[in-house]
Amino acid sequence: MDVIDALILRYFVDFKDSTRMDKEEIGDKVYYWLKYDGIREELPILSLKKDTIYRRLRNMVRGGILVHETVKENGVYSYYGIGSNFVNLISDFNSKPSEKNPEPYGNKSVTHTEINPEQKINLLKDPSTKDLNNIYSLVVSYLNEKEPLGT
Repeated sequence: MDVIDALILRYFVDFKDSTRMDKEEIGDKVYYWLKYDGIREELPILSLKKDTIYRRLRNMVRGGILVHETVKENGVYSYYGIGSNFVNLISDFNSKPSEKNPEPYGNKSVTHTEINPEQKINLLKDPSTKDLNNIYSLVVSYLNEKEPLGT
């Protein structure tokens, strides 16, 4: 899946939820009529042909992101619905931990870091930080001690 697929999918999900899309209950699932030319008109920046849009949607169906039904009543209509793998795209939960990602995503942030493991340093009260007011007063004193130019 690339950014073009993601944009097409985002368009479908947003348009589906707008209630302006024709929907049909087929079996026990809800499907939405998706007109390929409608995608071309709404997303002209993609410059995709009708067949290219169909193939991209078909790949999302093969990946389980979408489901598809063709209805042949008074014409041929392509209906799409949300597939079982769609939730995996939008979820930040790692259901399959691996060696690289042993913990699920979405855990609360840890307050300790390797640099400051115990968080005992308060940067606002840290004596190693310089007092900016002291720096300003030193600069003003230095400038006051200098002889004016041209004297």
